[in-house]
Amino acid sequence: ELITMESDANISYDLGDHMVFSRATLELKAKGPHCGLSKDEIHLWTASLRPSPEQRTKYNAVLSPEEKDIAMSFISTKDREAYESSHGALRLLLSQYTNSPPEHLDISKGPKGKPFLKVNGSTADLCFNLSHSHGLAAFAFSINTEVGVDLEYFRSLQDIAALTKTVLTPSEQCSFHGLTSTDQHRMFFNIWTLKEAFMKCTGYGMHIPPEAIELDLAAKPPTLQAVNTIPVPPGDFAL
Repeated sequence: ELITMESDANISYDLGDHMVFSRATLELKAKGPHCGLSKDEIHLWTASLRPSPEQRTKYNAVLSPEEKDIAMSFISTKDREAYESSHGALRLLLSQYTNSPPEHLDISKGPKGKPFLKVNGSTADLCFNLSHSHGLAAFAFSINTEVGVDLEYFRSLQDIAALTKTVLTPSEQCSFHGLTSTDQHRMFFNIWTLKEAFMKCTGYGMHIPPEAIELDLAAKPPTLQAVNTIPVPPGDFAL
């Protein structure tokens, strides 16, 4: 039930030794550590959050007790099933990359809440990140390189003018004016996913205000110019 990414998801990763993006194949490579994921690659996967009853049972079976408690805390059945499916799929993927039983994986959280994998009490060299929206989950994997991924469902926003003031910098807002409504929405979601992927990559998440992140939108693809709230060298990251 796992498929490769074909829709618009943005990833942000620590540039390190000039990482390159790589789409994962339908089948994980069987040979080599981490199923063939090398230090110069990022694997990106998606999974449906509307799985069959059999697949949902499989997802639920591998969740940790803490994850099951979190799932049960959701009032909405839809939100609970999305959490169970996305985190169950994450564990199944991690188990393939680490050759470990999915239910025994030790997934911990950093000081700001970013998940990471521990092996024998130490941080593993396999880095990962998860995002989900509107029935689809995206997963990014890398070796010794922090990665962030964000996925958003493209939809009409009634308050888009107000949202731009909390997400876009003044210079980015200048590029926003004069566009058609459709192009404004497309630009907003593109910028938002780029920024949130970066925010998740750093581990700070929403502790970084989106409007504090300056992007060069003229670059193809856009590049990170400045972060005004934390000491993060923009050149250390790629979008």
